[in-house]
Amino acid sequence: MKYLIIFWGIPVGLLSLWHVLSMNDLNFGLFFLSREFNDTYFGIYSKITGVEVDAIRASLPRILLIDTVFVFAVVYFKPFSRLRNWWKNYRLSKQEQAEIETPNQSPYHVLETAQDAVLSPVSENNLSRAP
Repeated sequence: MKYLIIFWGIPVGLLSLWHVLSMNDLNFGLFFLSREFNDTYFGIYSKITGVEVDAIRASLPRILLIDTVFVFAVVYFKPFSRLRNWWKNYRLSKQEQAEIETPNQSPYHVLETAQDAVLSPVSENNLSRAP
């Protein structure tokens, strides 16, 4: 949650604050908070995108609101942890299938691949083929 506030909340909050202050010309003696700077900025942005200045100004609060709803929905539903758990289970099932489909290369295959020889299942066939 700390990183969400740092990398998303602070920039969106500063943009919203700048937009409100500059639209109302509450500049506190700073040029970048003036209405003149706001008009110049949105004029340049309008020429670059080809969208009217009034449409950009009207859509900015809606865009920030939709962005906020989307970010909090992602955080609330936590789809990434569900996907991560699904991927781990998927990979484990693929590994188990690969182990089942792989034929034994040697009579000691069970002992070679087991992490704990005492707890590993050893069949009598493997022991009877020992030299």
